[in-house]
Amino acid sequence: MVGARGEFESAQIDAPEAAFIPYNIGITYYTEGKFEEAKRSFEKALAMTTDTDLKSKSAYNLGHLTFSMGDRSGSIEKFKEALKYNHRDRDAKYNIEY
Repeated sequence: MVGARGEFESAQIDAPEAAFIPYNIGITYYTEGKFEEAKRSFEKALAMTTDTDLKSKSAYNLGHLTFSMGDRSGSIEKFKEALKYNHRDRDAKYNIEY
């Protein structure tokens, strides 16, 4: 994943306004278990984008990340935020119930 992250970081130089890039960087960090870095990347993507699908995905991944970091109530809030952007997200609904 480090190679993929390097590619995304290079792409970010050419397109700093593209919110999907920090989102993808967050995925690589999360996969590596680098939760703080992943959190910063997902939060950046969430703040940068106006696309509701990307907002939903970013909040959803923050929910998983927050749960992995031991913050159950924080994860529920992030899953609720994901539902705010995509009320049909069955996975987010399931995770809130879980």
